[in-house]
Amino acid sequence: MGAERLRYVCMSDLHLGAQNSVLSAIEGDGMTVDKATTSEVMTRLFAGLHDLIGQLAPSEARPTLVLNGDILEFALATDNTALSVFEQFIDLAFPVDGEPLFDDRVLYLPGNHDHHLWETARERQYAHHIKHSPGDEPLDEPWHTTKMLDPDASIEAEVLTAIVRRRASRDTVSIAVVYPNLGFVEPQSNQAVLFHHGHFTEPLYRLMSTLQHDLFPAQEPGPDIWDWESDNFAWIDFFWSALGRSGVVGADVGALYTMLQSPKALDWLAGNLSTSIAARRGPTYVQPVTRAVVRRILTTAIAKASPLERAHVTAPLSDRAEDGLVAYLEGPLLRQLQAEDPDRDRPGTTPAGGRECTFVFGHTHKPFERIFPDVAGWTYPIRVLNTGGWVVDTIEPVEVQGAAVVLVADNGAAVSLRLFTEPPGGGPATPVTVAEPVVEPGTGVAIPETPMLGSWRRRAEAAVEADRPRWDAFTAAVSAAVVQRHEALPKIIDHAMKTHGATP
Repeated sequence: MGAERLRYVCMSDLHLGAQNSVLSAIEGDGMTVDKATTSEVMTRLFAGLHDLIGQLAPSEARPTLVLNGDILEFALATDNTALSVFEQFIDLAFPVDGEPLFDDRVLYLPGNHDHHLWETARERQYAHHIKHSPGDEPLDEPWHTTKMLDPDASIEAEVLTAIVRRRASRDTVSIAVVYPNLGFVEPQSNQAVLFHHGHFTEPLYRLMSTLQHDLFPAQEPGPDIWDWESDNFAWIDFFWSALGRSGVVGADVGALYTMLQSPKALDWLAGNLSTSIAARRGPTYVQPVTRAVVRRILTTAIAKASPLERAHVTAPLSDRAEDGLVAYLEGPLLRQLQAEDPDRDRPGTTPAGGRECTFVFGHTHKPFERIFPDVAGWTYPIRVLNTGGWVVDTIEPVEVQGAAVVLVADNGAAVSLRLFTEPPGGGPATPVTVAEPVVEPGTGVAIPETPMLGSWRRRAEAAVEADRPRWDAFTAAVSAAVVQRHEALPKIIDHAMKTHGATP
């Protein structure tokens, strides 16, 4: 058997089109996205990835690109801004005058900021189903999830595929939507690599389930991922993937996050939402009562679900987020894998929970690598890799924030390519490196790796070092962009709050 090859490249939380994304080019005012210019950070990133992929994957077997959510800032930037920067991304990933870096089929798992991509895809899928269903049979319920292990490539992100194909010579490239989980099982090595954006590990994105249980205690939230999504999809889509475009809250991600951390701003936000909802419900004379009730419910519920995990800046994962992560691993993720694992009913085969699992998620904007040794339902410890994020969320540097790309071999071994983290004091970002083996908490002792994982790590490390000057140029570019975003963020927040009437 030959050397392992790169099979999947996973990226998340690019937030293309956001003012505070280091992958968006910014105009001279420091606050406006330049839709016509590709940022130096993005150009340098793809220069490094081009050489790395060339060393780890043969040209005739290009790796599959997995985009693990919040790739586009649809929630709080205009569609054309987000899509313009996405087009720059695609031009580098699939150059019209050169060899593509990735396989023609891109897999896209929407997150909370681009959840609407899933809504449009599933509605189109449902329309196709209706068109081909017998007219004398009852209609099925619309789907709320896709299959994890065998997603349907025909569920296409139509607007993104249109962006891809605007340029010549890319008519075979397509972007398929998978939601909210994606998995690959390697029976020979007994490995499972599972992807999820990560929003369902936070209480805020299960807010409607919480409200339902608070109002009707006898109704327990369902245990499956279908239940989690069907309860909360409208809330996620409204608040995180459409509200910013409506102008109700505003078009700035930094201001929105600030509002969720400030009690006074939270009250203002709940008031705006309750007024908007009341105006659309019932006659005028009952709206004051409706507004007061809705405001009370929203204030209580959002306060219970907040603060956001990315606001915890002292550690890669807060205790609350760890509880949410474990609940997701041992609950809906395991249940979906059990339902779909091809070996589940074969005598003498490994049950779903007996796979050696690597779980990859983003969402928190804080990259880390960790082993969870005792997750209920799983035989082996679960390796968790977080891909971080590409936006600057805070005025002061936070050393746990940064970005990574996960590199998955065809045998299921996965390592994290740590691209940068913010250094304290505003100095240069940390250099690009393959994350070291996971250390046992409190001991400083590295947890032993399997020979398969160690071999893949060494290959990835050698590929990075072989092109160190190119990666150092990327580090210089991202360092400058991070400093610029930290300096601009107070102005962005102040401008957005004044524009939208928030005075926390």
